[in-house]
Amino acid sequence: MTMIDVIKMKRCLTVLLMILMVIGLAVHVKADFGPKPTTDVTIEGLDEPYDFDLLVYSPDDVELLDEETVQRQIRDYYSNDFPDALNGYQDEDGYVSYTLYTDQPHHISRNEDDPDKFHVGYFSPPDVFKIALVPTSGNKIIVSEVIEKTMFHASFTFDVSDMTFGSDPDHYHGNIPVYVNEESPAEKYPVVGSLIWVMIAVVFTVVVEGVVMLLFAYRTKESYKIMIYVNLATQTLLQVFVVLGFWFWSSFGAIGVLLLGELIVLILEIILYVRLLKEKTKLRAGFYAFAANMISFAGGLILLGIMSAIFG
Repeated sequence: MTMIDVIKMKRCLTVLLMILMVIGLAVHVKADFGPKPTTDVTIEGLDEPYDFDLLVYSPDDVELLDEETVQRQIRDYYSNDFPDALNGYQDEDGYVSYTLYTDQPHHISRNEDDPDKFHVGYFSPPDVFKIALVPTSGNKIIVSEVIEKTMFHASFTFDVSDMTFGSDPDHYHGNIPVYVNEESPAEKYPVVGSLIWVMIAVVFTVVVEGVVMLLFAYRTKESYKIMIYVNLATQTLLQVFVVLGFWFWSSFGAIGVLLLGELIVLILEIILYVRLLKEKTKLRAGFYAFAANMISFAGGLILLGIMSAIFG
């Protein structure tokens, strides 16, 4: 390779890296500026019309709110008809309506296509809460046990199909019977979706680093096999932690994991490629590892932006 070829290759890599970083940052900022935690709840087993709310702990006794205050509190609630049964309600554990007695910005929306699915978000859904269902008939209140949220984007299913409603409620709110579902909804972890995403990210990285390897004038099958095997090991592990960072600490957490992980992978891959890539000099192998990882990092930002747009 002549000096002119080296200069051309460096220019191509520089332009490619700049384009990827600009696109990655643009997509990421647009899709994920100031990420907010969310909680999604699906209700199963209730065959009559009902309203939904969360209950949060209050150290103080709550009072019945007047209509003006109620209307102000439900401005970000999915309906203008908030269930009267939760106004002034406080259960034996001290839990009260999230909508009526939370001052920080929050909202609850109901899926128009599937009215049994609810989305809680905007500022900061509670990490510890209960689910409350109030049939529109107003003849009962259904409450879950305490739920502890661990994921940044959490999802729960509240199944009440096994509950029986008769003359023996757990307690009363005035003259309204309250039934408690003793089976606390479990948090659902997106295992399948996460594995698919890891596979996509790893394949994307292999393709990108394969293009960079081509620009560095590597031609033998052995070189490309080494690149693929190394990336299958390093990038699979890195992407698993990036996905975990996204689900538990938001896209900002995923960026932190990506930064630290890419630094570790960079050092590891420089060592491996210098030792294993025999087609060219050790110096070129080291430069290849550096360039490939810088470009794959920019590509990782693009993927995070796409992930945030889809799941955030």
